[in-house]
Amino acid sequence: MSGDDKLSSSPYGAVTIANDVVFTTTYDGMLHAFNASTGAELWHTTLGSNTNATVAVVGDTVLTAASFPAPPGMD
Repeated sequence: MSGDDKLSSSPYGAVTIANDVVFTTTYDGMLHAFNASTGAELWHTTLGSNTNATVAVVGDTVLTAASFPAPPGMD
């Protein structure tokens, strides 16, 4: 990503790099994939909820969780 590009939310899930692709989740429930050399976004998808999960890559499969621990009293 260039200095002018911004994610939609904070990437608390860190990053995973596999096959020259950088994967990260953002708190607002998005999974992003970027070209490791150019920083260009290759794709993104919306997850089912907020997340701070890391990303695992196994073969051609990308795995992550769409969940976030709620504070006490939140449903």
